[in-house]
Amino acid sequence: MELRPHLTFSSPSISDRDGLGPPPPRINTPSSDQQFRQFEPKLKQLQTQFSKHISLHESIEGLSPEKVLVLELAGSVQNFANALSKVEGFEYMTHWLTEDLADEALAYRGKADNRKSVECEIYLTMSNQEGLKQLLSHWNKATSTDSMERGFTPLRDALKQLQDVRFWDTEDRIKKTGILEDWQYRIEETETYGSETVPFEIELWFRPTKTSRTQAEYSLKALIEAEGGKITSTFIHTGIAYHALRGELPIECVKSVIDKGADHLQLMRCDDVMFFRPLGQCGFSLPNDNDADEYIAEESPSDTEEPNSSSPVVALFDGLALENHAALGNRIIIDDPDDYSELYQNPREQLHGTAMASLIIHGDKNAGERPLDTPLYIRPILTPGVPNLKGQRLECISEGVLPLDLIHRAVKRLFEGDGEFPAVAPNVKAINLSVCDPRQLFDRNMSPWARMLDWLSHRYNVLFVVSAGNHLDDINLEVNQEGFNALAPEEKERSIIEALNKNRWSRRLMSPAESVNALTVRAAHHDYSKDGNPHNFIDPFCTQGMFSPVNPITLGKANSIKPEIMASGGRVSYRNTSYNDKDPMTLSVVNTPKPFGPGHKVAMPGNNPGDINGYAFSYGTSNATALTTRRIAMLNETLSSMKEFQESEALSHAPDAVILKALVVHGAELSQEAQAACESPLKKPTENKNTYKSNEGQFFGYGQLN
Repeated sequence: MELRPHLTFSSPSISDRDGLGPPPPRINTPSSDQQFRQFEPKLKQLQTQFSKHISLHESIEGLSPEKVLVLELAGSVQNFANALSKVEGFEYMTHWLTEDLADEALAYRGKADNRKSVECEIYLTMSNQEGLKQLLSHWNKATSTDSMERGFTPLRDALKQLQDVRFWDTEDRIKKTGILEDWQYRIEETETYGSETVPFEIELWFRPTKTSRTQAEYSLKALIEAEGGKITSTFIHTGIAYHALRGELPIECVKSVIDKGADHLQLMRCDDVMFFRPLGQCGFSLPNDNDADEYIAEESPSDTEEPNSSSPVVALFDGLALENHAALGNRIIIDDPDDYSELYQNPREQLHGTAMASLIIHGDKNAGERPLDTPLYIRPILTPGVPNLKGQRLECISEGVLPLDLIHRAVKRLFEGDGEFPAVAPNVKAINLSVCDPRQLFDRNMSPWARMLDWLSHRYNVLFVVSAGNHLDDINLEVNQEGFNALAPEEKERSIIEALNKNRWSRRLMSPAESVNALTVRAAHHDYSKDGNPHNFIDPFCTQGMFSPVNPITLGKANSIKPEIMASGGRVSYRNTSYNDKDPMTLSVVNTPKPFGPGHKVAMPGNNPGDINGYAFSYGTSNATALTTRRIAMLNETLSSMKEFQESEALSHAPDAVILKALVVHGAELSQEAQAACESPLKKPTENKNTYKSNEGQFFGYGQLN
């Protein structure tokens, strides 16, 4: 066969425009004169601010740190970015879209009597003041003469998209990070925390050279030490353009920020900082029921059957599992180089890791499935945190470490080793990460956590199986208790789906679930428990194959399907917590673990010291993730067998992690019964089926794990 054969084409023909459907709605923009009057003062103010900024930093070796310009606009971000990149002095960085649409916007989609504002945010670095002068020059020319120099004509139309223009400021550094809420809580609970300093993470703008990064770090260190604080650790990863510090500030300094505002502290105004974030936020809820702290104690004999002696193929990064539990003994390999086990004061604090290990090894104990044939590698990354009002300590990522540094070290230790130690589990194909940050919700901008997982998965050919996160918010119905009780089960289900759909904008992925390379898992409302709900508890769904009501309802990067699949997550129970029977119902989730079903039956620390047969019931996306990891371990057995008997070696052309992910995702199935039950409450349209398909994907993904 010729390497470069001649290609022949048929004669060109004119396509039928009518067959392509209606064109997209036109962006209506204000006149040049309107935009000039609106933004001329704003741009002149920015020019003044920039000049002052340079003068403030002339003493630092003649360098001035980059400023970030925030442009809020309507229409195509890409068109605006392409046009602005032609202006000398500007470099296109990235763009984020925001859901906070302006109430009064000059630029909008649709007709004037049915306008819908379209707001985006684009972030630009400014390398020097010349860039701002150039922008202002083109702005003046476009608004006064409506003409532009050759090559800059697109800029004239791009400038009309502006809704606001400002520098990256203190508000951006703390917006949506939860840092102020965390500091407020710590101030109120000073006696509980018992500390005179408050730890936090500082993410810096990533500089391309080591010298510039060192300079930025030195400046921040000086600012923190001037307030009586200190920098305790640094983590830089050029692969994901990430530079972060772990800092501490005196509690009195934190109080001044809360009382007087973030701008009060010069540290919060530092231009080298991208974000301030709290530490120790990746934790798990504990039971809030009066009887939920009494777990089931089974007197069944220990499971003596041992796995084969082969090396682990799946790993669990979680809390410390109860190593001598009857369900786990001789089936787990705990690797604890950070000595986190020393921080546990009581075996009953070893909740989450024990439950996840139980699900990966045995599945739902009520299902009666065989255990895994290979041992499970466990790396503790969680430790007990601050006691709550009941004296219980949540398992969370330690405040003493930067989370990305911890994850990076843990994965590197698996495949490369740690210092003088060789690789501890080089045959691992998948890593279970049922850990997420509820304060870092995906907002079209990839979190550092997600970027790190993407890099690690590519570097080591390993699949991360990540939980989407649980949203335990109340579900507010429009019907009262009496009216709800009078409804048929299908009507109750419909009212709950409608309530979830109404507030789905608040149910987003929790970092790092938006990772592109990872397999992200949401929960299905399913388990093998035969226990019914107590009389005052409510099962929200009656249809088989339904999604869990605690799932995120969302899409991933670039509107991709994320989480990709559902897996059994245990049935969730609710109770009515309205103050008055005649008020609309407020459904509040019943927390876990609990001594009764429904839910997955999982191993738990026993009621008394020395108990090794404790079990309880739980639910959530963490459970679904663990069961998916279990399925991947079994699929790996099948894959290994296929490779032994396949002469063509076709399966050697891709990493096992990629093949395993493909097998899981492409085998997912949508329940026809569940789809049918959602058509009415999700208001399936008769025309725009693509929109409905996207909405359906936000609830179900590609379907349930088969």
